[in-house]
Amino acid sequence: MAWGYNRGVLSAMPRLLSTDFDGTIYDPSEPEPVDLGLLDHFDTARADGAQWVINTGRHLEDVLEVLAALNLGVAPDFIVSVERYIHRRNRRGFEEHAVWNRSCRRDHDALFKQAEAGMERLRRRIADAMPATLSRDEWSPLAIIAKTPEDAETIHRWALEESENVENLCIVRNGHYFRFSHANYSKGTALREIAGLLDLGPERVFAAGDHYNDLPMLEGVHARHVAAPSNAIREVKRVVRQAGGHVSRHRCGRGVLDALQRLQNPSNSIRRK
Repeated sequence: MAWGYNRGVLSAMPRLLSTDFDGTIYDPSEPEPVDLGLLDHFDTARADGAQWVINTGRHLEDVLEVLAALNLGVAPDFIVSVERYIHRRNRRGFEEHAVWNRSCRRDHDALFKQAEAGMERLRRRIADAMPATLSRDEWSPLAIIAKTPEDAETIHRWALEESENVENLCIVRNGHYFRFSHANYSKGTALREIAGLLDLGPERVFAAGDHYNDLPMLEGVHARHVAAPSNAIREVKRVVRQAGGHVSRHRCGRGVLDALQRLQNPSNSIRRK
């Protein structure tokens, strides 16, 4: 079924559209994992000059593999991977934003070296208390998967306590998954950097997300237009409402479409022609 848009109204819409991936626009349990109406909106908005960012915790190769399998017909202009690295689409695929990514790696290497003792202390504390999966990867000196919601809350509290001991160390959480990052590199600061590349202020930026790791781009600082689908966690909904954004009654991509249509026409959303 076709969805309709007013191109003249779209010219006044945000020029940079940033969406989380899993749980925000992508739901593999649905017959249409990405809402077709939302893809139509992205296609029309991009034809009018807007640009789309997938802002995700996945690493780049993982995102590209899923996008290739989905064969959406609409490709993002940027991908922010692992909540920090910026990649811009060109004719051959995606290229790194070299200056940003190089600084990001350098600052993380220095931070994680400084945090080694604390990470080991936290690892032992968790290992002694609960059956969590604990590992180290190229993005974090300690990556954690909690087994239960109760364990996840305990781990979150302990990780926050540990992060207070090292300047700029922060915890990044998505459900039962945890890793550590530098406070200067997040979905929010990466979005700010992309907006700067496009010479756009926060008032021309839209962001939508559903979980803890999306909060840095949903506080109304880097994007003045923010939204959450109905399946977002309570804290995301609270932050979005506090920033004057829209919490949809629709799930995932349909909820993001609802928010974008409300920007286009506040009195009418999820409309068809």
